[in-house]
Amino acid sequence: MNEVERLFQEQQTASDAKRNAETEFPPSQTVLNRDENMSKAEDFFPEQHAASAAKRNTEKDIRSVQTMLNIGILLKTIQTALEIGMYRFPRIALNIMRSSLDSPEATEFMRKPLLLLPALLSFCIVLLFYFLLNRQNRQTTEACVPLLILTVILPLITSVISVPMNLFLTHWISRTLQSEAMAAYSIVRSTASMASFLAAPVIPLFAASAGIIRYRFKNSAQ
Repeated sequence: MNEVERLFQEQQTASDAKRNAETEFPPSQTVLNRDENMSKAEDFFPEQHAASAAKRNTEKDIRSVQTMLNIGILLKTIQTALEIGMYRFPRIALNIMRSSLDSPEATEFMRKPLLLLPALLSFCIVLLFYFLLNRQNRQTTEACVPLLILTVILPLITSVISVPMNLFLTHWISRTLQSEAMAAYSIVRSTASMASFLAAPVIPLFAASAGIIRYRFKNSAQ
């Protein structure tokens, strides 16, 4: 009888525990909670997928802009190096243009560092825009809007600076030296300008980069 009573008590205890569990967590409530959690998970995964896709697109844009900026500054560097080389070694330019000018004084004058100032200044301006655009590409702020405008009018900015400087150099040469130096300067300057075709894509590349940065900032703000 003791064994029978013990088994009966165990069954009674198990039955009571089951009833208590059903009272605290009804089957219908458990199913409802499970369905609600599944619904939240289903709602969460599309948002997570969209966020991941947006992050991938942003990283792709950053890499594309970085590539365009690198190509632009590389072309400008090559163009500036060629221009400086023409001034430092004027005989090369004179031979290219098949000039019969043979004046040691004029050739030596062409090596003056002051004549390199327009080329160096133009390169420094482009380099400044490269760093500004590169910074905005990595961490975009509201400054991308005026930077886009300045990038588009960059040729105008360089012209405003370089034209008076070239006029000053021309006037200085004509007043300081004879016509041979002026002729040598004109020949070397014309030959060096032939390398400007390398820098032709720089402004379009920089402007496109600034436009992409501005578009990305506008979308992130919405």
